[in-house]
Amino acid sequence: MNLGKRFALFSTQVKQTLATLEKLPPTQLSKQREAGKWSINQILHHLLVSHEGILKYIQYKIQTRENVRESGFKASWNSFWLTVTLKLPLKMKMPAKLPAPSNDITLEELQERFHQNLNDFQQLIDNYPQELEGKVIFKHPFAGRITLSQTVSFLKNHFQHHLPQIKKLQAYTTQ
Repeated sequence: MNLGKRFALFSTQVKQTLATLEKLPPTQLSKQREAGKWSINQILHHLLVSHEGILKYIQYKIQTRENVRESGFKASWNSFWLTVTLKLPLKMKMPAKLPAPSNDITLEELQERFHQNLNDFQQLIDNYPQELEGKVIFKHPFAGRITLSQTVSFLKNHFQHHLPQIKKLQAYTTQ
């Protein structure tokens, strides 16, 4: 399956998840199970800020072509390691560069920003310069440099890593 189609399927999953949350009142979306644990809004905000930052980084790299080099074994290894790590039920520290997720954001704002980000990402993929295909374009804070295709896999795996948390909180808040 080509990258554009893979991203479109991921985009549909994100939009469907956001749509299922429309049934919950705003107080439930911002409800934390315990002090110090994230609410649904905070998880979504974390994912959104991450996606927005990745998009900006890649757009910058496309413009400057700075440190964009051929992909090799290391990028494949980095991507594999990242995929395996995200599929495990491990709790990981958020990169220090990311702001703390907000609990004061509405679902409507999250949906609007997610939709914009997903559309912008799809446009980037559809217009990605052919000479950059197969080159490392994104530097993940923990895994290192990966290609655009590997970055799309990361976005999907990162979202799916947090999906059980969202579903668990969704069930918890409807009790």
